[in-house]
Amino acid sequence: MIKTPKESAVFNEAVWLMTGQKFFSSETNNAQKKDLLKYLLSKARFEELCAIISCGTICKEYANTDYFTKASSVIHIDARKFNLFLDIASEIGISEDEFAPLLVRAYYTDYEKLQAWQTAIEVYLLKRVHENYDKVLEVLTEFDNELRCYHILMKVNAERTFNLLVERLIFYSGTNKREIRKFLLKYNVNYAPMLKDLYLTADAKTKTEIVKLLLMSKNDPSCAEFLNFIAKNETSQSVQKIITKDFTATKERVRNVQTLSPVEYFEDAMVRGHVWGVGEFKKEVLANEDYLKVAEKLFYGIYDGSMSDILREVMILHEGKTYNLDNNALNLEKGQYIRVLHIAELPGKYEIVKRLNIPQDFEQIKRKIYTPQDRELSTGVILRLRGTMVDNEKLLIKMRDSGFVRINNFEEDGEISLGKVMDGILIAVEIKGRTISQIKLHSEQDAVRLQGKLSTKKVPTLPAKDVPRRVFSELMHSVYSLISC
Repeated sequence: MIKTPKESAVFNEAVWLMTGQKFFSSETNNAQKKDLLKYLLSKARFEELCAIISCGTICKEYANTDYFTKASSVIHIDARKFNLFLDIASEIGISEDEFAPLLVRAYYTDYEKLQAWQTAIEVYLLKRVHENYDKVLEVLTEFDNELRCYHILMKVNAERTFNLLVERLIFYSGTNKREIRKFLLKYNVNYAPMLKDLYLTADAKTKTEIVKLLLMSKNDPSCAEFLNFIAKNETSQSVQKIITKDFTATKERVRNVQTLSPVEYFEDAMVRGHVWGVGEFKKEVLANEDYLKVAEKLFYGIYDGSMSDILREVMILHEGKTYNLDNNALNLEKGQYIRVLHIAELPGKYEIVKRLNIPQDFEQIKRKIYTPQDRELSTGVILRLRGTMVDNEKLLIKMRDSGFVRINNFEEDGEISLGKVMDGILIAVEIKGRTISQIKLHSEQDAVRLQGKLSTKKVPTLPAKDVPRRVFSELMHSVYSLISC
């Protein structure tokens, strides 16, 4: 007879590695089966449940091969066996909700043939979350530490789920903050409005967490503006340290402005998609005579409130005043944002700009543009330079000037991998022998860091269609510069 948790005073691992024979024995009544299953399901004891489902055991000491099959190191549970088990559990009074921990745990296993389970999990959770959000959240909070199923919560109540994760990130210790940040990065959210008031009254520790969250959207104009405010006014050394290290889109540009010539300053702004608010642009550009000499030869894009590709107006400068392409005076309004126009982002209706013959201090309208090929749009694997011969020694010397670093530890002899990150996109150049084997695009957040180096081993590629046109063009510009093609 099976001992249930109520009958056993001391929990012993060996006792609970139950065999299918004992569970399905006629001597074991439904009440005992129910007690055992309720316990194993509540603890998500995956191995023991798999052993019962397969009518086997994972403990050879208790195995009886005359009556059932021993489980191998990889337990195969097909849909038929699992459905039979669900029927048995239902008959003895186990509710559907009690299977949730088991299903979530199955989502994390490396066992083969569990893809059907993972589909079942999503179907089940999506159904249950509509009925009882709190119950599903309770299960995921306990068993889904890597937030693999939280996208289901977002489908049903995005605002509540988002606010919950932000609260955990800022206020709670003992949470997997790395995974929360990774999850939130998938969603295009402007954090500044919800965090401004909180930041002004927060203690130093909370401010640090808020800044880390803002840095996740540092290319959003309102987040950038708020981070600039913090950088200029915050007295906390811990906060200043984080901004100085990570806020390259704003604080680093302000700090390094004295080391850049006016030409370098505007070319860098174009390449990186630097954003000015109206007041900042007037102060930093229009009121600076040295900058204005270069700035008046360039074209600018005006955007409303966000860094989308939707261009409201193309702007030019003359004698410190702003005009549109028809030479009509252009009044800059609060809430607008300005960027040095990158020709890769130019809409078709402004094609005339490309045909203009205006002397510029660096190539803006005549800049070489790289666009994704059809295959690259869907795969993120770039083969156009495959087989190109390179000089590895010169390449490693030149890589820093092009913004590349060595990536991927544990390479085989003769293999070199170089990577460069821009706006969260990582381009990896893989070289075997003295030829380029392939170039891949990845999301920086998907790459892992091993012994101080980024690693793209087994990291999924990012289709080029998901990479902003400016970023793709500039990353490829860097690759061609690196190999001097």
